Amino acid sequence: MFQDTFKSTLSKRIAATASAACVAAAFGLTPSAHAVTFNFDTDANNNAIATGEVIDYEYQPNMTVYTYNNRTPESSYGVAATVAMPIFNGNALVISESSSFSGPTSISPATPEQAGGHFIFAFNQDYNAGSLSLYSGGGTAQLQFVDNGSLVGVQEVQFDALGLSLTTWGDFSFDTLAVAFSGGGALDDLTVSNEPINVVSQVEDNTRIIATPEPITATLGLMGLTALTTTCLGRRRK
Repeated sequence: MFQDTFKSTLSKRIAATASAACVAAAFGLTPSAHAVTFNFDTDANNNAIATGEVIDYEYQPNMTVYTYNNRTPESSYGVAATVAMPIFNGNALVISESSSFSGPTSISPATPEQAGGHFIFAFNQDYNAGSLSLYSGGGTAQLQFVDNGSLVGVQEVQFDALGLSLTTWGDFSFDTLAVAFSGGGALDDLTVSNEPINVVSQVEDNTRIIATPEPITATLGLMGLTALTTTCLGRRRK
């Protein structure tokens, strides 16, 4: 089912990638070999992200986020939420059960969608490695890697007894990553890189694993981004 939904949204991903390229070209950006981590605690301009804030264009020009749920054929919203799991620091990203805004850019309460769904992360350049912290409330999860509109790889997520996982990859060149949950779930600390991702430590209780990219995480802040992204890509919020 996810495969069919994913194919139906590829045209939106391509449009998003073109818009991201518009922003990157205007800033004179070039592809980076550095690792970039999206922690859903601060946006591309280093502004704090509050619980319940919708995550879609907060990380442009580096990344655009699209969210869909399994309960309805409509697009949904990815929201920052507090998830009491030891592998998550600060906010995690969940699929919102509600599509009703409680503020201009937020949904409260930030209740995760238990029917599951998927995120599409569209990047402004190719990467070939990455890592991601995930939690599943009992269902499965799958990663799909896309490059230039074509599916190039699939990876099943392996969870421990607590439903936790640190998933890494390095076998695919991709400009889009889709993360599909069959039920309730959350993710955090999405890192993409053109360098190997190394797992460097694991605490004794086996519930928190830390992935450190090499070299150090790149800074995402760019002056004047808001005005330019408004020109290149209109926000979908109502």
